[in-house]
Amino acid sequence: MIVIGLFWVFELLPIAVTSFLPAILLPLLGIASASSVCNQYFKSISFLLIGSLSIACAVERWNLHKRIALRVLLSMGTRPSLLLLAFILVTAFIAMWLNNTATTSMMVPIAHAVVSELRSSAKRASRHCRRMNGDTAMEMTTRPTETTLLSNPAESEQMGLMPASVAVSADDGSNGSLSDEDDGSENAASLAETREYDNLLKALVISIAYSSCLGGSSTLIGSNSSIILKEIVDSLWPDNDLTFTSYMIFNLPTAVLMVLCCWVWMFCVFHGPRRFFRCRASDDSHTLAAYRHMQVVIRRNYDDLGPISWAEVGVAVHFGIVVLLWLTRNPGFFPGWSQLFTKNQIDDSVPTLLVVCSLFVFPAYNPRKARPVESGNGKRRGAKRKRETLLEWDVIQKNLPWGVIIMTGAGFALAFASDKSGLSQFLGDKLTFMLSLPRMAMLFIIVTITALLTEVTTNGAVASLLLPIVAKLALEGGIHPLYLMVPTSTATTLSFMLPVATPPNAVAFSYGGIRIIDMVKAGAGMNIIGFVLVTLSAHTWGQAWFQLDRFPDWALSSLPNGTSTTWMPNSTSAA
Repeated sequence: MIVIGLFWVFELLPIAVTSFLPAILLPLLGIASASSVCNQYFKSISFLLIGSLSIACAVERWNLHKRIALRVLLSMGTRPSLLLLAFILVTAFIAMWLNNTATTSMMVPIAHAVVSELRSSAKRASRHCRRMNGDTAMEMTTRPTETTLLSNPAESEQMGLMPASVAVSADDGSNGSLSDEDDGSENAASLAETREYDNLLKALVISIAYSSCLGGSSTLIGSNSSIILKEIVDSLWPDNDLTFTSYMIFNLPTAVLMVLCCWVWMFCVFHGPRRFFRCRASDDSHTLAAYRHMQVVIRRNYDDLGPISWAEVGVAVHFGIVVLLWLTRNPGFFPGWSQLFTKNQIDDSVPTLLVVCSLFVFPAYNPRKARPVESGNGKRRGAKRKRETLLEWDVIQKNLPWGVIIMTGAGFALAFASDKSGLSQFLGDKLTFMLSLPRMAMLFIIVTITALLTEVTTNGAVASLLLPIVAKLALEGGIHPLYLMVPTSTATTLSFMLPVATPPNAVAFSYGGIRIIDMVKAGAGMNIIGFVLVTLSAHTWGQAWFQLDRFPDWALSSLPNGTSTTWMPNSTSAA
């Protein structure tokens, strides 16, 4: 496991190729047979991952995710604080259902485009302003009437003599002359404006990377670690109550709080706390003009998408159906539709694959409306064309992240090897001293160690190694297994400080404009916030939903002989 972990950390081989090593090394070392190891790579949960990623391919193919993103950005407003919140919210929501790396790759160029347009617009306005001020100075002796007119920027804008942005800039000067002192003040203002846009870009890009991980942590399909958690829990306790709905109830409040904290923290880090609480009335005319231009830029990008298409509606309906089926399969607080079938025969992979198959059948264009096509000579002719569906196999082959699927399977294989070789039991026994600590302190330490490990290796590798260990530790202490396992899985997404920690961090860093120190400075605070909130979640809504104050009946058969199960997670003494 250490060898494979080093290969993952330093990328000595492509990550997907490294994921084949368990299938090679475990049989050679006599730990498990080749067939038993290879069986770990594709399980029911693997098809849930494949199905959800296929649905994500359909969403991306028809730009539904981009339409949602731009629509939310238009609705939230363009003040820096609101713009940052809009980017964070839409990224987190999309990452709940789509691959977080793909979400980051989509949102970061949008952020760069918005800031680039603002920066270039400000430069054009500044040059125009200096040129207009120079013309005003020369004409003061020859055209006093026009000089008087231009001295009032508001009137000049109404008369059409200068654009709003220039009129606002002209209003900042007390006279029309271009003295050395004015040049110096203009240069200082230009530098301050450049820093302002640089900080805005840093806040947006880093927040996109963070919120994509936070959004992915709120659903069972959102991250590799949650997929691995589900597989390990199912393999150890087939009758467990960890479902798509229960996982969301446990983790969604944590993700929402983390997203809001991310918004406040990132703005304060890159813009200062005073600006966060500054009211809109304190903004000057130049700032308000920049906000209006930002709205125009986003509106132009949204209009370029055109009216919503038949295919977008079809994908949205399919997406809504699969989410509804996930949530109502076995919700826990009312009978789910899976009870119509034999117990444990239906899991989340079944409705997922059903919806994927429907995407391959549903037409991409309204069959009642003929869609003319180009003939060989460029002329438009009849409606005969190849039938196109919402999802096609060529799209799957090209866009499905097969490496992620193989890496997840490698995580299953490592977890299987850890249990079969006795490593999980051995490390669990060595960690029993932690059972003497207060429960909250023990959980906080586990969450902290897990999050720090994910800064230097993949969250799937950390989850594969630690989840079997904390499962054994929970059994040794008579603790509800999910009390330790779900927060440990969530903690693997708290990778904020380094570009190598997660693919979204690497994507954000690769676009430039961000230094490692920027990410460390912002990520350190986010890590501390995450440690606290994830720990508290198991003692508040998590405890209430899963009844974490008592050992579950579905895990009683796994308890070591003589283990006590009478404990309270809020207690300050050992059970």
